[in-house]
Amino acid sequence: SPCEFRHYLAVHIMSSARVLQLYRQVLRAGLAMPTQNRREYVVRKARNDFRKSRTLTSPEDIDMAIRLAETHLDTVNVQAKHLSEVLEEEPRVRIFVQEKNRDKSHLSVPDRPKPVPPVVPKKSVADVLDEQIC
Repeated sequence: SPCEFRHYLAVHIMSSARVLQLYRQVLRAGLAMPTQNRREYVVRKARNDFRKSRTLTSPEDIDMAIRLAETHLDTVNVQAKHLSEVLEEEPRVRIFVQEKNRDKSHLSVPDRPKPVPPVVPKKSVADVLDEQIC
């Protein structure tokens, strides 16, 4: 019926506006992250999550995706605030984080030492003769 269609259209337009608003909020919240790696991660994750949710058609699935995005937004805001406070209080941590992000050698597995062959004692002439006799 026309009334049901109008209601569906109104709900769809409202949810589309809310999704766009959430997407922008998550991207802005990601910019508040104190390190470049964190900022890039939040932006990349938001883009991927919102792209995956584009194909949802069920109102229940859309509502669940919106609630999940709101939870992610809250999480990003809390993490950005906490990490910024930690890095402000402890300048040594900031230097460590920056150096760790620059130096990726900590991610590689060190080479294993080559195994040392076992030492075999040399046989004396008497031992060789004993072996031949027995």
